Amino acid sequence: MRILVTGASGVFGRDVTRRLWMKGHDVVALSRSRPANLPSGVEFISADIRDGAKVEKAMAGCDAVVHLAWTVTPSRRVEDHHEIDIDGTQNVLDAMTRTGCGRIVFASSVTAYGALPDNPSFLKEDDPLRPPPEQIYATNKAAAEKMIIGSGASAVLIRASVVLGREVDNVGMRLFTTPSLVQVRGDPGRMQLLHPEDIGRFFAEAVSSDKTGPVNLAASDVLTMAEVGRLMEKRVVVVRESMLKRAMDAMWKYNLAEVDPAAYQTLRFMPVVDTTALREQWGFRCGYTTAGCVADFARATNWFRYLGRRRVELPWRTKYPVTRVPLEVPPPDGAEMAAAAPPGVAGEFDSLVDPRYAGYTAANTSEAFPGPLTPMSLEVGLRGMRAAAEMTGHVIGIAEPLRSHLWHRSTSLFGHAVYANLSVIHEMAQQMPGYDPEAWNELMFGGAETHAETPAASKSQAARTAGRVGPRLGYYSKEIARFERQMPGLVMSEAELAELPDERLLAQLGLMHDMVVYSWGLAATASAWAAAVFGAIEKKAGSSVAVSIRGGRERLASAGALLAVQQLAAQARREPAVAEILRSRRPADALAEIRASAPAFSRLIDEAIARHGHRGPWETELSNFMFGDAPELLIDSVAKHLDVAERPAPPAVRLRANVRGMAKIGHHFQRTRERGRDAAMAMTHQYRLAARERGRRLARDGILADPTDIYYLTLDQASEPPLDVKEIVARRRAERERLASLSMPITFTGRWEAEATDADPLKPGEELSGIPASSGVIRGVVRILRSGTADDLQPGEVLVAKLTDTGWTPLFGYAAAVVTDMGGQLSHAAVVAREFGIPCVVQTNDATLRLRDGQTVEVNGATGVVRAID
Repeated sequence: MRILVTGASGVFGRDVTRRLWMKGHDVVALSRSRPANLPSGVEFISADIRDGAKVEKAMAGCDAVVHLAWTVTPSRRVEDHHEIDIDGTQNVLDAMTRTGCGRIVFASSVTAYGALPDNPSFLKEDDPLRPPPEQIYATNKAAAEKMIIGSGASAVLIRASVVLGREVDNVGMRLFTTPSLVQVRGDPGRMQLLHPEDIGRFFAEAVSSDKTGPVNLAASDVLTMAEVGRLMEKRVVVVRESMLKRAMDAMWKYNLAEVDPAAYQTLRFMPVVDTTALREQWGFRCGYTTAGCVADFARATNWFRYLGRRRVELPWRTKYPVTRVPLEVPPPDGAEMAAAAPPGVAGEFDSLVDPRYAGYTAANTSEAFPGPLTPMSLEVGLRGMRAAAEMTGHVIGIAEPLRSHLWHRSTSLFGHAVYANLSVIHEMAQQMPGYDPEAWNELMFGGAETHAETPAASKSQAARTAGRVGPRLGYYSKEIARFERQMPGLVMSEAELAELPDERLLAQLGLMHDMVVYSWGLAATASAWAAAVFGAIEKKAGSSVAVSIRGGRERLASAGALLAVQQLAAQARREPAVAEILRSRRPADALAEIRASAPAFSRLIDEAIARHGHRGPWETELSNFMFGDAPELLIDSVAKHLDVAERPAPPAVRLRANVRGMAKIGHHFQRTRERGRDAAMAMTHQYRLAARERGRRLARDGILADPTDIYYLTLDQASEPPLDVKEIVARRRAERERLASLSMPITFTGRWEAEATDADPLKPGEELSGIPASSGVIRGVVRILRSGTADDLQPGEVLVAKLTDTGWTPLFGYAAAVVTDMGGQLSHAAVVAREFGIPCVVQTNDATLRLRDGQTVEVNGATGVVRAID
């Protein structure tokens, strides 16, 4: 179908447009301004609903129209309401007559019943519409319904309740983001809400349905204002009606508020509706309850308050980022963009490159997002990294045009891997106090070139940034702690997910996607500040000091799995029967036998899985199994630790007084980053579990050939599978296999080409040079690890890999040393190796190509040199 959506830039319009497009419809979006994040396949027409000729032109060839254009915010020019609401609706109906468009889905409102104190508890569709004249929004909705019915068109009149959720950004959002909520003494104070995602789902279904007539759309549960206040952690102030009326009259008179007194009156007596017809006649159920809407909205808006028309940011809260921007968005400045690789070589999701910002590196990002990732993993990873740039820029106070560059260009996709844009990141970083380009490159990006002039901030600029940043960073770890406290209320087990109805599962899938993006923003923002501090330490005390100072392994979240493995191994040594099982059985068989014969040790395993089950090798790839999915991965590591002596904690490094304070701050941000990343992995695992259940249902229904096909879809496609979904999956699986055979460059400028996959072996006496990451000298036999081969490492071998991620941390306990192709001094390999006293060299570029399994090497973590012995 070809469908016109009027008012496409509003809260309803954005989601309805996207969902209609997801369902495969030919969509025309009409609004005065271009909707944010409009899908590239949607036709946009800039027009005012009051321009009948343009409305008719936009409707040409359309089979249906979704009419959303309306005056949501009260206008001081009363005529606007009639011209937009009533005359605009007439323009739509006239255009339908002239073009032959046969169906209209109209966004009416529960307020059409009238916000009255004597309303019955649950209004039904056949109850009379009786809004009082002063409630202009409501009276116009009722009048428009009458016009539509009178036109004889096939029409659905959707009487929607108040919409609240994390994507709401209209006048309704401002009413609920005041410092306190207000209730008039004696009012019922009942709230029945609706989530934007449920609006979008129902409108998209109603367009292609043959049903007509009015239908109430709302969550079925109702809350009191006191309950809303508790969920939003806000005080509810009870006032006299006369006091509220005087305050609202004054604020409206002096232009201090965006809502008129009648709008507040509507909110006081908002109709509560019966949703029986929605469920029984339409077969539709909302994915969010009223309570769920409030909690979701509170998470996304707790970082600011509205005082009248003014938004005030709270420096002790972290900005909630944009989470659903398409992977490729035209740059706001209209710059010419070019492909980075020719067709047939580039991946489907490869980003376009702005020649002014053409320097890219995967030295840091591939540690978290090693390619080639599945599309679902790739999508959430890119959005998470862009959210991190957005949130960091907000803390610093980045102004335009760099603010837009941070979102559109800071992170990109090439070859199904995530790359950082060096130029943009350094432009941001140079506004941070203590910024040093060379130190940042070494710490974060393994010494990659910036390809741009990035002078340090002036003293005055640094002072201004410090003044803004200081109060915010002081609360940063508390924000992560706050998120950690919220997580238990968000997570679900596989069994609980399996019991959810489809609409609730889809809501959980979308929510977990957004929570992954948000938590990556929390983690990566702390990483930027850790880099700034350690860069200053290196500048003052030298790199040898920077790679030796440690903050304590017990407080490092990324070390948790290794500490748990060491504790299990220590306990097994005290229980010879358990130790014998671990030594003599395959991991899966050993686990089964321990379950049957050693219940106390089995409980210790369960406790470790409960704490660290969301971690595992290549943990950002959603199609991979984590320790909780495959406990035998953890058991294998325990067995290998049995005969390995635990390394003593490295001695503390003596630091000058001026460095000690900086080191303390640096480790604070380092630990904060790791806590944030642990939260991100917990949310990633929840996203994995929800996607797994969605894939199981789609495969059961024959929509997908295999449950794991779900990971080859984007979030939107997983929610609304396209008709050719099996062909899409087959094509993407083949492409991922092709990309897996390529060796992607660590850094490139402008265009990328696959690198050679072999090199001359390192001969005895020859050396590789990298970045020193953890001091110490040791000799050992090389074991080169790649994806899927982590369990090949044997105790006492030198772990050599392109990079490591947190899921590999248990391996560090029995590795003699760690050597990587990629990474900086704040990479996972470097941080964990330092804390456990393991010699480590990162950013060797080609250790995995030039070293061979079984070769003996000497690793010097203080100089960054790896020398072949034989």
